[in-house]
Amino acid sequence: MAWRSTYLILFAIALFLSFEVRSAPNVVHSAANESVQASLLTALTQHNVPVLLVVCFCFTSAFYGVFAFLADQVRQASATSASAASAIIFAFGVGFAAGTAASWLVDKIGARRLLPAALFINAAVYGLMAIAGRDYAAALAIVTLWGATTNVSLNMIVLLLSQSSSTAKGRILGLNSATTYLGATFGVTVAGIFYESSGFETVLLCAILLQVCGAMLFLGRHIADGKGAVANCNAIDNVGA
Repeated sequence: MAWRSTYLILFAIALFLSFEVRSAPNVVHSAANESVQASLLTALTQHNVPVLLVVCFCFTSAFYGVFAFLADQVRQASATSASAASAIIFAFGVGFAAGTAASWLVDKIGARRLLPAALFINAAVYGLMAIAGRDYAAALAIVTLWGATTNVSLNMIVLLLSQSSSTAKGRILGLNSATTYLGATFGVTVAGIFYESSGFETVLLCAILLQVCGAMLFLGRHIADGKGAVANCNAIDNVGA
């Protein structure tokens, strides 16, 4: 309960400050605030941005929820020391760095095509964690792979968001950061509840479902965009005829 108390205190401070800021004089800044709100709404209406933000939320919720309790789970399941369990974090870092080598594949195939596959691969990696989580060597190998797929998935989400609009790019990436922090908070909070009540396997199951939901959502949007493009081409051909 002690670690939760820290977050409750921070939440209370943030809540107090939000009320103080809202009650402060805002005559001078009202026009600027309206401009910011309009810019955010404009960013949210850009093509594929809402879908990508939901995908980002699914991805980050799953990632942070698993990452927060992975080392502790490995230490308990494989009866290793705390220092040996910390190597799990190092293995993830190695895999994350190695994932940059896959940038050529993203350039060749395209992030729009590859993102759903990467999310499905992430779901498979979480499944492998559940199967081989009690073997320390296997856990190191799987976490290294997880680092690589995390790098590729994260970069593709950011890339697609940045390509959604050239004029609202800053606002869109700001929304991505906010969504990431929201996903981290939600993921760790919910994963903590499941970890204490049902075990790490339930956390992994939730992570798998989130990855699959994100992949299916984006895949459905991609298919709909493809059909829309075909329909537009047919309409143009009919007009030309």
